[in-house]
Amino acid sequence: MDINHKRVKPGVNLVAVSGEMDMYNSHELKQLVVRLFDGRKDPLILDLNQLKYIDSSGVSVLIFVFTQAKKSQIPVWFAHVHGTVRKVIELTSLLRFFPIVESVEEAYQKATAHQG
Repeated sequence: MDINHKRVKPGVNLVAVSGEMDMYNSHELKQLVVRLFDGRKDPLILDLNQLKYIDSSGVSVLIFVFTQAKKSQIPVWFAHVHGTVRKVIELTSLLRFFPIVESVEEAYQKATAHQG
């Protein structure tokens, strides 16, 4: 799994996750999110466009991201959820639970509207 983080103006974190998120590496995303949420309220966009595979530990990390964001009152969106990743999320009945948007652009518009 590769994780690419960048700050997008105005004060929005964009994290692109690619490859396979499984029990061997999902903790890396969790650690990054903990750092990003530490004392900050910047919206977070998770771009899952290039994520090809996710197992139960990866789903657990997505749940962690969403619940931590909610507790901390940090807006979060999951963009480009498709293919096998979407199927796994559907099977776990989390599709309606997660804040899923079609694209990073849509998430960015929501994030900037939330800030303004």
